[in-house]
Amino acid sequence: MPTLTVKVPHELHLRLDAEASALGVSKSHILRDALERQFASPSRRDQRSLLDRMKDLVGTVNGPSDLSSNARHLDGYGQ
Repeated sequence: MPTLTVKVPHELHLRLDAEASALGVSKSHILRDALERQFASPSRRDQRSLLDRMKDLVGTVNGPSDLSSNARHLDGYGQ
């Protein structure tokens, strides 16, 4: 298994050490578990903005260049 060196703030290190002692497991075990949960969580899987996710579509539709800033384009909208 590869080794990973990580720098953490002193307070976080103390909390990690205390948690490992309380559970009777290694700090590495807790960190591996936390990383697995982080990467498996569907709610955190893709936190990019909608614009970031649609960048390949931006500019592919023809229309007025001032659609978002010109109120006259909204005349009759929603009626």
